[in-house]
Amino acid sequence: MENLTPLLEQLATKLGTTTEYLWTILLKQAPIHAFTIIGAFIFCILFGILLLRIFSKYRDTVEYKMDWQIPFIFISIIWMFVFIIVIAYLSSAITALLNPEYYALQQILNAIKHSCL
Repeated sequence: MENLTPLLEQLATKLGTTTEYLWTILLKQAPIHAFTIIGAFIFCILFGILLLRIFSKYRDTVEYKMDWQIPFIFISIIWMFVFIIVIAYLSSAITALLNPEYYALQQILNAIKHSCL
């Protein structure tokens, strides 16, 4: 942990700012990150419900024609991939919301790791 302070100062110097300002900005960014991911999660849930309602409506009224099934399947597959990605980021959002200091530290360590590569 004592090795982190010089690395943090080096990163702040590269960004042209102070370590205190960098830390403050990252703490303010944590809830923004969390609410963005949670908003995407809620949007995916609502869009999934809409897809189910559309499917149940057309399944009962249309005689299984391919004109609506292919686009529906394509949109459903895209929705599934987006939903999986949002689920993967949901733990990061919860961490950022409940523990913003850990989120800030994680962001700094990731920036240091990527700047060393």
